[in-house]
Amino acid sequence: MGEIKVGIIGLGGVGSAVKRAFEEHPAIEVAALCDRNASLLVEQAGRESGSAAYSDYRMMLEREPVDLVYLAVPPKFHHPIAFDILKQGKHLLCEKPLANSLIEAEEMLQAAEAAGVMHAMNFPTLYRPAHRAFAKLLQEERLGELRRIEIKAFFPQWPRSWQRNEWISTREQGGFAREVLPHFLHLIRHHCGAACEVVSRMEYPKDPAACETGLTAFARLASDPGVSIVIDGLSGAAVQEEASLTFYGTRGRAKLYNWSRLLWAEEGEEFAEVALQPKDHLLELVDHVVRAIRGQSSEIVTFREGVEVQSTLEALLNHRSSERILHP
Repeated sequence: MGEIKVGIIGLGGVGSAVKRAFEEHPAIEVAALCDRNASLLVEQAGRESGSAAYSDYRMMLEREPVDLVYLAVPPKFHHPIAFDILKQGKHLLCEKPLANSLIEAEEMLQAAEAAGVMHAMNFPTLYRPAHRAFAKLLQEERLGELRRIEIKAFFPQWPRSWQRNEWISTREQGGFAREVLPHFLHLIRHHCGAACEVVSRMEYPKDPAACETGLTAFARLASDPGVSIVIDGLSGAAVQEEASLTFYGTRGRAKLYNWSRLLWAEEGEEFAEVALQPKDHLLELVDHVVRAIRGQSSEIVTFREGVEVQSTLEALLNHRSSERILHP
């Protein structure tokens, strides 16, 4: 089969990283790039890439015969741009969260299914060696009976120093809840099914435009109400950065720690780090997208799963019983 021509909309930190994975895959041609930042666009397009460069995604879609579009813009813009992509029958890989609201996410799913195209999301942790080893522990039932799941999202400052942009710290579409938690909410759903009975407590600064600085939440697994999900998030405090997902069982516990590390402990023992073989997880993501487009067996996260993650995320952010605390 011929090469799959890709157009990329959004060349920020994540978009640029996935672009490099696309460029390394033998079945992919990065045919077109789009970003409103002219200097970034020139830098990413370059003379050697051979990719057409656009500041207007509509013009890119009209002029370039791309098969797949990777949408890597802030969540506020996913919904309108995705609809323009899907109207043209293009396959679509979208950043997370799927949209800026559950209603938007559901409409995107309906449009993608109506278009009959491959629709996938970039949840890269699924493909990391740390998660592959984590999943193996679960499959082998090394943890015993699952008792509790814990998500931790601690940041001395938000946004992180390498991630500063115009939207990541806004209440409208930024914050660590939207940026970090979907990765772990997806993995919980992937292994255990949906969460339910969400109760959350949010902490916000006095600035009405600023994102959350604290989050404490509780939920249960719909498939096993005896398993609690505890979520603890904090920024702007004297803490060490930590983004982790821990499964506690009757015989052991496993922790995905800061995305690329896996910690494991048998009953009565302290955590020890598990040795892992390095692998390009983004290249693996791209390979599964290629396989899905070609109708081959693949492991992709569809928009349907994205809607389910969005539902839990929205419950965390907007639950009616949540308490919002204002502080300086």
